[in-house]
Amino acid sequence: MPDCSRQPGLMRRRFRLWTGASYLLAMKCMAARAADAETAGDKSDIMVLIKNLGLKTEEEVMEKVTRFFTVERILPKTQFMIHEIMTELRQG
Repeated sequence: MPDCSRQPGLMRRRFRLWTGASYLLAMKCMAARAADAETAGDKSDIMVLIKNLGLKTEEEVMEKVTRFFTVERILPKTQFMIHEIMTELRQG
């Protein structure tokens, strides 16, 4: 068994991956899961990431998403959620 204690991102019996906020934002936007009775969905996570990255417009958010995913793969639900979140953030 390899010595996992010396390899960044690896721990004994588990695998850990550190990623940047931009990539996490893109992944959350692509999933764009709505909240239901069992899960919180992605909206609140996306809002936190947008604030932490200092993004102010829908275009800035889409730039982050299209850095990792082609425009053709972005579903309407993603665009709608980004629009909805940015509208809420502008309204305070």
